[in-house]
Amino acid sequence: MKLYYYDQRKMTPFLKPVLIWDAQGDVQYTLEREKTLKPGFRLLLCDANGEQIAAIRQKLAALHTTFYVQIRGKELTVCLKRTLQGMPYCEVSELGWIADGGFIMHREYEMRAGEALIACVHEPPSSEMTSGNGLAFLANVMRPRNPQFTKEDCCEIDFSDALAADELVAVVMAIEAAGVAAG
Repeated sequence: MKLYYYDQRKMTPFLKPVLIWDAQGDVQYTLEREKTLKPGFRLLLCDANGEQIAAIRQKLAALHTTFYVQIRGKELTVCLKRTLQGMPYCEVSELGWIADGGFIMHREYEMRAGEALIACVHEPPSSEMTSGNGLAFLANVMRPRNPQFTKEDCCEIDFSDALAADELVAVVMAIEAAGVAAG
């Protein structure tokens, strides 16, 4: 399964809702800033019907950039760390997931549980976005809402249909927020 969203670092982070689409251009999720005066990123992930399914909150005064994801009665911790060589990675401790790659700057990473590949997040390949289906996606979904966006502004989440999409999307949005907070 593939889902798409705008790279928040190309605009003011999370001031406007982030729409997350499927390959047909239908909005599946919306990420919005929680309306509060509390400091730090406080985000709400809602399904296509506008029902809240997850809350993503930044833990301030932590050693590493850390976010809590509350979803389906459980709390996940998404922590941005660095290797001894300074390479960034994210750890989702409760699920045993590790996301690593150049996501801080380049939005290219894989999420794994041990050796098992969970998901890939990246810019869609140029060939995919210039095929008939990709052009329809850009023409019908991205451009009418915000004509200044291009393929370079879009990120793709590629994952198995067997995964719980809402949990994965919530974790990816927490990683996105961690990258914005650290950057």
